Amino acid sequence: MIQSIRNLTGNRTGKFFRSVFATCLCDLANFGGIIFICWLLYLLLNPYLGGERAQTLHLVLICCGCVAYMVVCFYASIPAYNANFVSTYNNSTRGRLKLAEHIRKLSLGFLSNLNPARVSHSMMKDFSNLENANSHIIPQLFSSLIITVTVFIGLLFYNAPLAISFFCCIPVALAVLCIVRFMGVRLSRNQMAASVEASSRLTEYITGITTIKTNNMSGSRFERLEQSLNRLRSESIRLEVTLMPFALTTMSCVGAGIGIMVMFGQYKLIHQEISVMEFLMLMIVASRSIAPFIAFSLNFMMLQYFSESGRNIGRLMSERPLPGTATELPDGNDLVLRNVSFSYEPGKKILDDVNLEIKSGSVVAVVGPSGSGKSTLVKLLARFYDPDSGSVLMGNIAEGRLTDISTIDPEKLMHRYAMVFQESYLFRGTVADNVILGKKDATSDDVRTVLKKAMVDFAGPDDTVAEEGRNFSGGERQRICIARCMLKDAPIVFLDEITSSLDVYNEFAVQKAVDELTRGKTVVMIAHRLKNIMHSDMIVVMDKGRIVDIGTHDELISRDGLYRKLWHQGGND
Repeated sequence: MIQSIRNLTGNRTGKFFRSVFATCLCDLANFGGIIFICWLLYLLLNPYLGGERAQTLHLVLICCGCVAYMVVCFYASIPAYNANFVSTYNNSTRGRLKLAEHIRKLSLGFLSNLNPARVSHSMMKDFSNLENANSHIIPQLFSSLIITVTVFIGLLFYNAPLAISFFCCIPVALAVLCIVRFMGVRLSRNQMAASVEASSRLTEYITGITTIKTNNMSGSRFERLEQSLNRLRSESIRLEVTLMPFALTTMSCVGAGIGIMVMFGQYKLIHQEISVMEFLMLMIVASRSIAPFIAFSLNFMMLQYFSESGRNIGRLMSERPLPGTATELPDGNDLVLRNVSFSYEPGKKILDDVNLEIKSGSVVAVVGPSGSGKSTLVKLLARFYDPDSGSVLMGNIAEGRLTDISTIDPEKLMHRYAMVFQESYLFRGTVADNVILGKKDATSDDVRTVLKKAMVDFAGPDDTVAEEGRNFSGGERQRICIARCMLKDAPIVFLDEITSSLDVYNEFAVQKAVDELTRGKTVVMIAHRLKNIMHSDMIVVMDKGRIVDIGTHDELISRDGLYRKLWHQGGND
């Protein structure tokens, strides 16, 4: 949990623990009001037990003192609690921003495989759980523990036998809490995993509602959603039902302590080892301390659940960003793959000893059957991943000045790259908001210029973009993304053939926009329609993770190789 607090506070735990300490002192002071109650009862009951009658003035002064004490404690606790809440929620904001910044620095390959529901759950629900834990659970846990220990020490000094009789069952309760600690981790993890899965399926259900309705799968007939919700229900019930008996056991242990103390106190009374007044005062203090220990037990159990949220955040924070600290980019935009091998899973090579040189300003197409490794090759060039062996270099081949891109700061490297894929993502806002992502200091004239070049004639800069750009067609979204890349004006462009699933007009418009984007740039594209890459400077043919042929269209078509086979399979003459 300490690591969770560090994650929440950004390693600034001092202020948080000071606020918790102040809260504990306030709770302890509030509990101290019982001294006035015992004093008042002593003065009121003493005459009936053979003592002297207290003066009315004394009783009035004690009552006034008790009221004044409670008022002071109340108003003194307000700043302490406010400091705790303000500290917690400020830290939570910083923690969320820190996690968002950390995720931004992770490799694009890792992010492409990351479950968005998992990230959303950590960013919102897990941090919300930590807010609850740090603003309520942890302060109450510490204050309850301090009050319980203070009462035990006080009773021990006043009457050790009765104190021991009252607290003799506490070790059993603590043993039960230790069991809960180990069980709670597994149960909490399962429940949260079910919650993430249900959230993911619900998002999938809402996003794909059109497809679901047209296939008559809505409601309970969408089995994946139903199964995930049923699992969430089962795991939630299992969590509560499994831990509840342990919670009741700890409460019973405390109640048993009161019973044992009553019996032992009765024995002491019969043998006149304590007075009735002493026994009564001890019973009041002991019974008053039951609530703090029960609160400690329940908060301890809840903390096991909230700690899993901290571990979820910790797992994301422990993911290492891509290495590389060099801030100076190499001269030249030549790209070189040298003896590169890569696998997503151990023992399953996707690329095997690949060597390739791409000259600055050239247009290179990568083709091959499905699973040949062409997408992986482009991802390594774009540094979605670092290779398992070999190196990806950038610089000037002719002058022999090449730099391994794994040594370059990934954020700096991205200044050289522009990427357009088939699935083009737009953020909710305006068209201009989405375009200026490529260049934050762009003027409105810059935006209009690139929109015109990208054939964005269907919307103006101030037109609204719905979430994920759902109010635009696929081709329209791609043209807005191309405009974004034009504004960025990066010298190296990566394309995953974006016209393969478009209608005739959109294909023409997007192709014209791509021609404008790639003019004078180094271009690496994944090609599916071979007729679109006939005029490429170089075509790289891949099969089973290796480059099996390289050349221009005319050179490759003249050979009896894989390219000519793919060409004819595509219905080309």
